[in-house]
Amino acid sequence: MRKSTVWLVLVALCSGICVTDAVACTKPVFRYALERWRAAPYGLAVLHKGELDRAARDEISSIVPEDAYNWSVAYGNVDGELPAGVIKAAWDANPDAARLPLGFVQIPRGGGTETKPVWTGTLDSAGLARLKALVYSPTVLSVIRSICSGDTAVWLILDSPDKKATRTFTKTLEKKLAALQKELKLPHELDPLDSAYDDDLAPGIPMKLEFSIQNVDLKAPETALLNACLSAWAPKLMSMEEPLAVPVFGRGRALAVFTPDELTDEVLAEVCQFLVGPCSCKVKALNPGFDLVMPFAWERALLDESYDVDAVIKSLATTGAESAKGK
Repeated sequence: MRKSTVWLVLVALCSGICVTDAVACTKPVFRYALERWRAAPYGLAVLHKGELDRAARDEISSIVPEDAYNWSVAYGNVDGELPAGVIKAAWDANPDAARLPLGFVQIPRGGGTETKPVWTGTLDSAGLARLKALVYSPTVLSVIRSICSGDTAVWLILDSPDKKATRTFTKTLEKKLAALQKELKLPHELDPLDSAYDDDLAPGIPMKLEFSIQNVDLKAPETALLNACLSAWAPKLMSMEEPLAVPVFGRGRALAVFTPDELTDEVLAEVCQFLVGPCSCKVKALNPGFDLVMPFAWERALLDESYDVDAVIKSLATTGAESAKGK
């Protein structure tokens, strides 16, 4: 079955399963996801020898802000018995104490299975700086800024070796999204008498119907972690030699990964309509997509109108792209 067909089936199934919720929520999907769907946490497993003092733990914790909930840290002492799994297997394969403390980043677990690490590195001061630069790459920070400005979704264009194909795909998508922005309507715009949608609209982030596009070079050092995460979620597609499109919305949720052939006019219209249409399914797990690594204080940004998103993003970007090298 072609991916475009699979996408249409997924949307239809989601709407059918959750049709009873349709009258209960007039917020569009993208806004409901931003306000209600907590991103699944990426896990940082830290191996150390002996006791790890409070200062070292605090330094490791400082990679992400304290109120960025979609990130978790777990510690394991190699002097004791490590839990069975891929982390223990990785350590047993190369038990070099000189690498400690050693960190492993894993994508969120699915179906109770443990995932292969998408990043491994020594967590000394230089290693922590490199990891922070990868977690908060320019691409990730740009997506956060766009979503916090109220954008419906950010379309990531994953560049291919064929620069001409990438430019053509980007220009075509820009044109089509601009047309859809004019055609589509938010739920309350279709029914002006319905004001229930904004009864509890979080005040910190505006809501608007606007799509943005960002080109991403996955071969750049600073996008190495994003590349690894996307490859883990969509391994077959990430090996293709053509540009790919990934619509990102909510708190960093990627809806799907599309090739140019799969992103037909019909599928693109369905994707955009799905995002701006009323949230008929409140259960995140029943909706298509997967969460990217994007730890951020989403709830503070949503609820606190004085929260300075630009200042926070600037503080997260202090390590710069150079720190991402040597992963």
